[in-house]
Amino acid sequence: MAEDFNLPQRNVCLNTRSSGGWRRGPREVRLEIRSDHQESWVSIRLTELETEHYPSAECEVEASLEGFHVVRVVWFEADALRVFASGLDSLYQSRSGSAELMAMGPEEFRLLFRSADKLGHVSATLMIAKSTLTLQWSVTCTFPVDPTMLPTYANDFLGFLKEIGPS
Repeated sequence: MAEDFNLPQRNVCLNTRSSGGWRRGPREVRLEIRSDHQESWVSIRLTELETEHYPSAECEVEASLEGFHVVRVVWFEADALRVFASGLDSLYQSRSGSAELMAMGPEEFRLLFRSADKLGHVSATLMIAKSTLTLQWSVTCTFPVDPTMLPTYANDFLGFLKEIGPS
């Protein structure tokens, strides 16, 4: 199955930014989610694929939250990415409920989109953490997102999954 993929095992970041959506350069697949006020953002960049044994993706997660900046590398199961994309689409259609993405190490990364009120406003909550023998840190931030971007994010995640391959 691995021979179906053209993506190299390691990629170099091109440092491009967008208002939302996966950015594809010669060596890059990236999704960026921005807050309504554009002061907070989360970027998820594909860095490595595991397609043969357990379909998953290593990603570099970079976040700027009201001036606080953090970078972390985490792994996501392919199925978790599929469920998240489907949840974003459902959240957009119904403007109720939530869509959650968790890293394979559940205490490392969590991104939750949820309906904030009955008017259809949507918020994103990001939790990113790291724990070692000598250091432990965790950052959690909630910010409003443009609900009209949810279908774009869902489609972009589905496009990202094409890099991983069929379910």
